Amino acid sequence: MAIEESLDNFELVPATTIEQIHETWLRTHAEWGVGVMDVKTYHDREHVLANQDFTGKNITIWLYGEKKERLSETGSLNFKSSLETFKRKALIKRKGKSEVEEILCHSIATVFVPICNRGHGYANGMIGELYKALSKLGEASTLYSDIGRKFYSKFGWDVHPFVITDIEISAINQSDKQATDTEQFVVELIDEELAKEVAEEDCKRLAVQLEEMDSSQSTKFLILPEVSAYQWRWAREKFEAEKCFGIDHSNGNGLKIFGARIKNSTSFIIWAHKFRENKMYILRENWSNEKHIKPLMDACIAECKKHSLSKITSWNLNPASIAVLEREYGPVAVTSNTMPELSLPSLAIFNKEKDEKVDWVLNSDYAWV
Repeated sequence: MAIEESLDNFELVPATTIEQIHETWLRTHAEWGVGVMDVKTYHDREHVLANQDFTGKNITIWLYGEKKERLSETGSLNFKSSLETFKRKALIKRKGKSEVEEILCHSIATVFVPICNRGHGYANGMIGELYKALSKLGEASTLYSDIGRKFYSKFGWDVHPFVITDIEISAINQSDKQATDTEQFVVELIDEELAKEVAEEDCKRLAVQLEEMDSSQSTKFLILPEVSAYQWRWAREKFEAEKCFGIDHSNGNGLKIFGARIKNSTSFIIWAHKFRENKMYILRENWSNEKHIKPLMDACIAECKKHSLSKITSWNLNPASIAVLEREYGPVAVTSNTMPELSLPSLAIFNKEKDEKVDWVLNSDYAWV
């Protein structure tokens, strides 16, 4: 086992050259690309994602290495570890306050230390420096831990409640049911163009809803579900669908539908196809009427069947919604995991008071990076 070394002579700096960025891609492919795509395809995917509106000027690739390397000035590739952050808009209503503030939140992704560099404390040093750096650039930060609940919490990122609900398509109760009054609702399918309108209206409503929430006991935090976040996810999954799983986007079998809404209501769902996991992820759901759940989910199920995806996954559905799903599709098809081990949603509020409780409102999959 390697012995941790003194990290006083190490620093965390943004990448300044395309060569440094490409080096991070080469390294992270070993963790997140192997088995799905080769190095060139992985690089091509990262280029596609780098040109999304969500990314653009909002992404920073951070390098952690020895100060003597002068990474920023020399463009050296001799760094020990790396990560990415995405700058995005969030809303916060502080405990005891009446006003809602728009703040900057940095979402962290692709935290990576190569195997050859592990055991020296570089992850500790990098995350400690990151906390200090981000606290000067914004008011909040999120990440999704794949290494448990303790590591990031010691630096200030607290894990928030996380329940994963799955619907197994093949296990759905197929018994004939009498027609219900859900048939009175007109379902409109959401393509990329309509999604812009849906997301814009959603963000406006959420700002009003947050203002109306009681903050006497806790601070309320919310990442705005802007359409650029959806587009980034869709670009990611469309690339993998075509390049890794042979989905042809030029014909009727391509990915063109990304959600559904109930006409003349505020109820909708937004989804993303995840072929490498053989499932559909619900990125955002909003139903103003319990009776809207089934027609919206039926639209998602139809899209799953079209692309032979076996499961639908949602994050942090409320108990009432889960009960509706169990009633409509059968308790065998609907399962919930209250203790997941991956992608644990974690939040840091940099100027949080010692005993200040924070509720992460709408802790859904659209916020993941």
